[in-house]
Amino acid sequence: NLRISNENLLNEILNNYNELKYYNASLTSQDVAHYLETIKFFKEKNPQKKFIMFIFAGNDFLEYKKIKKNYSNKIDNNLLRFYFNIKKKFDFHSKISFILKNIKSNNLNNKVDEIKIKGKSFYFYKDYYVKEDQILNFSKEFEIYDKYLPNYIFIIPSKAQVYCKYLKNYKCDKNNYENIVRNNFLFKNIIIFDSTDYLRQQASSMLENEMILYDTDDTHLNEEGLSLLSKFVIRKIYE
Repeated sequence: NLRISNENLLNEILNNYNELKYYNASLTSQDVAHYLETIKFFKEKNPQKKFIMFIFAGNDFLEYKKIKKNYSNKIDNNLLRFYFNIKKKFDFHSKISFILKNIKSNNLNNKVDEIKIKGKSFYFYKDYYVKEDQILNFSKEFEIYDKYLPNYIFIIPSKAQVYCKYLKNYKCDKNNYENIVRNNFLFKNIIIFDSTDYLRQQASSMLENEMILYDTDDTHLNEEGLSLLSKFVIRKIYE
């Protein structure tokens, strides 16, 4: 989320818990294929380090057929790094996304639900209304990552999954993400944690104090949401 200040990024919050150091190795516009290539890039340089992968329920559960070979070489691209810094400073991501959605659709209302929760307007993108038939599969090309897997996987629910009880046209069912993620040859032995129930409970409690976990007009966790997610991550890693 480009609206988050650097000190409130998840890795910076985690750095405040103990003497361990956490680094954010992600780039924008990614999916699990990109995550794996990024871990490969850093693990070859730092084989002793541990890695956490965050999988977003809204759009990361896909049928992956092609690897993103050498994608993480972009990390060393100074021009691209400059572009990301400028994009963050002027919040280009939110503005460009809004314009593109208007270009692609004559009627944005067909893609977004506006819901009043505790008197506050929330906007939910229907594309992120997670269905029960989610999958996470990889082709044989992904066998190259067998030595470059994360130590932990954390599932991040969509905003609709967290606030589902307020949505009329969306079921509040919970997918068994541990089974879904393990049901492939890559992640069958990885430690997996699903934060859905935790964030649902926290969201309900925070609404009583007129606080929210996600930006009202976006799909990302806000600073409060990231703070709570960090507590979940630390507790699960050390329990």
